[in-house]
Order: sequence, then structure tokens, then C-alpha cells
Amino acid sequence: IDKIYEILVYALFSTIVRALRAQITLEILNDDKQLLVDFQPFIKMVLGIDAKNTKIILPAALYRAGVANAADRGLDMWANFGLAIQVKHLTLTPELIEDVANGIAADRIVIVCIDSEKTAIENLLSQVGWGEKIQGIITMDDLDQWYKICLSGKYKNNLGKNLLKDVEREFNLEFPSNSELLPFIKERGYNKLKKSDRW
Repeated sequence: IDKIYEILVYALFSTIVRALRAQITLEILNDDKQLLVDFQPFIKMVLGIDAKNTKIILPAALYRAGVANAADRGLDMWANFGLAIQVKHLTLTPELIEDVANGIAADRIVIVCIDSEKTAIENLLSQVGWGEKIQGIITMDDLDQWYKICLSGKYKNNLGKNLLKDVEREFNLEFPSNSELLPFIKERGYNKLKKSDRW
């Protein structure tokens, strides 16, 4: 379930970020010419720019950190704009929240959790002073609302199609063999669901 949940969150977030056409700018503001010359290889290989062209604009993007793991308390997704995203469908204990806040080396963290835990998480974060590090807490209700918007008639031909393609691509990457997924689909009766006429 962790894998499926993470895939659905990633596909949604990635689709919305691309649809917004968000951009990030990386720019070197230090005008010490000698420093730029001395670190030219670093600037090129690590930052992807050079001493003469010290600015680059890139599309904002999200990335999955790898295969989901139910016992994993680490990073689930990261963004090229400095954000780390932790996706949890399990109950978040104070210890787990502390692990999340301390275990991810990012200035800003977003936690995705079940609705009933949002208030408890917010209270705990304010009590222990981690509120500054946590940029947002997204709930299942938020995800559901954003999925509905993406799949609505208004956006179905762009966001909806892209979202479904992202979900399919991530499922295929995560479950390369249908032998793992088909029994699950049949067990739940999902193979008997009627497809919407809109799709």
C-alpha cells in the first residue's frame, strides 16, 4: 500500500507542478572573478552553469527517491526547488515525526498524512519548535480534492490525461511484472469496474 500511495501522490504533485509551469532560477551572485575561475569545474559539473553564464532557469520538478518501503522513515520525494516530501499513510507518532523532521536534510519539508492526524501533528510541531521546518501538511482530503480537479471536465484533456499517464508510468516502473499487480486488482474487483465514458 505504501508503494501505491506514494505513486499516486507523486503523480498528482508532478502533474500539478508541470501544469503550473513553475520555474526555478539558480544564479551565482558572487562577483569575485578569481573565485569563479578557481571553481569553474565545480560550477559546471555541480551547478550546471559556467563562470560566464552564471544564471540558469529550469522547470520546477519533483522526483521519487526510489522504491517505497513500509519501514522507511526517510525521504520519499524531493524537488529541485529545495523541498522534501514525506508520504505516510501510517499513524505518525511523536517519535516518527521527530525522525522525519531530523532525518531529512532539507530546509523545508511537506508531510502527506491521513486527515485525522493533521491537528495532532500541527500541535506537536508547535510544541517542539519544528514548525519552521515543516512547510505544509497535506491530507487525504486535499489529495482527493486535487485529483477531482485534475480529472474534472475542465481539465480532463490536459491535467487528467497527464496525471493518468504519470500514474501508469510509475506503476510500470514500480511493478515491472503484472504478475504482482493483477492478483491484487482481481482480489479487489477493480477489473470489473466500468470505465467512465469521459475516458
